[in-house]
Amino acid sequence: MEFILIILSSLLFTAPYYFPALFFLSWFAFIPLIYLIREYDYSHSLIIALLVGFLNSVFTLHWLYQPLNLALKMPFSFNLFILFLYFLLSALPLVFWVIINKFLQPKYSYSPIIAALSWTVLEYLRFEFFNFNPFNYFAYTQSDFSLIVQYAGYGGIFLVSFIS
Repeated sequence: MEFILIILSSLLFTAPYYFPALFFLSWFAFIPLIYLIREYDYSHSLIIALLVGFLNSVFTLHWLYQPLNLALKMPFSFNLFILFLYFLLSALPLVFWVIINKFLQPKYSYSPIIAALSWTVLEYLRFEFFNFNPFNYFAYTQSDFSLIVQYAGYGGIFLVSFIS
């Protein structure tokens, strides 16, 4: 059941990248993830977040193989290894969010404001200091939702991420 929820969360995160009209699916992507991380301790939650983040990267960044193959002209296994490392590094922001969110949340309740604020702050820090992956920002999943996208003029992708 745990692995099914991990895959479901990852699919809900990434479906709007391929089908922008399904932007609302990304709103529900956090539900299986939060359900799983609230149930387990920090180390198990870290592994769950790493798996979800890794699958998110695989589903959204698989196209990077072709440019990598053309640029490096290395064997398939080496290119796959480089992509594997990149996907692991791309999963780290979600891992950091899970750890911080798990720490900040009240013990017997759940605050969506804390979750949204911690997510937005981490996305901003990722943008400023850890910006080797400019593709997987949560706001990009809302590209077809014109009502929310209008707020990007006021606060950029970070306000869109917070509202979403």
